[in-house]
Amino acid sequence: MDISREQWDRLYRYCLALAGQPADAEDLLHGAVERYLAATTEVVQNPLAWMRRVARNLYYDQLRRSQRGKRLAKSPSQAVSHGARVGCITCCTPALYHTLHA
Repeated sequence: MDISREQWDRLYRYCLALAGQPADAEDLLHGAVERYLAATTEVVQNPLAWMRRVARNLYYDQLRRSQRGKRLAKSPSQAVSHGARVGCITCCTPALYHTLHA
């Protein structure tokens, strides 16, 4: 990977601006670099721009997952009515399982 220290720092600051927390920014940075290194068949002309786009997409994916989780947590009775989802919800979140079956 041919990226300068300055570009690396800029990418980290971009991830920090997205995530707001240093640990979350590091996760985004790691995910973007990991995907860049895995993209061996793809020709990447501007690695910094490519990794910024990946970091942004990872951030949006995390945001959607957290919002989806909040919606389910707010209304456990609605989650129960969705049948097939209950198995996933109860195995992934034991606290929700106990709330539903109390």
